[in-house]
Amino acid sequence: PKLGAADLWRVKMDTGFDPRSAERHYLDQVLRLDLRASPDLARGQALLRDWDGRLDGKGAADALAFVVIKFGLRAIYHNEAPPPPREALAEAVTRLTGSFGRLDPPLTDLVRLRRGTLDLPLTGGPGALRAIYTHYDEDGRLVGDLGDSFIMLVAWDANGKVHAQSIHQFGAATSRPKSRHYADQ
Repeated sequence: PKLGAADLWRVKMDTGFDPRSAERHYLDQVLRLDLRASPDLARGQALLRDWDGRLDGKGAADALAFVVIKFGLRAIYHNEAPPPPREALAEAVTRLTGSFGRLDPPLTDLVRLRRGTLDLPLTGGPGALRAIYTHYDEDGRLVGDLGDSFIMLVAWDANGKVHAQSIHQFGAATSRPKSRHYADQ
């Protein structure tokens, strides 16, 4: 079937994970852990049980799911075995409670686009079509530094006139911090 520009944009910006994805399988392993002897981890597991599978910033478990996926699956990107799911959950619980004092900070408080003086919220995450890969900053937040970069949507109307939109969220002068265009996208 035909896809319109709005449909294609919605697909590109999808923040969800297919139930058959490696990310969801890994989180399913976290959900199967017996954590009765670890109340902090059990609280995290309970929060993840209600996660809707999207890193859209609307769910209470989005930040926790992001950190579990980030920690648990970064090894896969290096062709290594992922850590045990319990270890990934423990890392996520420690990071979030240490930086935010809670397990459920809003995803957009955790994941940021920082460029020059800009500090903007992000949604999406590792492995999503709305790809965001991050590093930890000094304040415990995750800063996007890889993933989606230049995106362009080109469409033609019924009269054949072309319309184009583009985003390059890391700026046009990515390697020149002193440029006035370093963070103007």
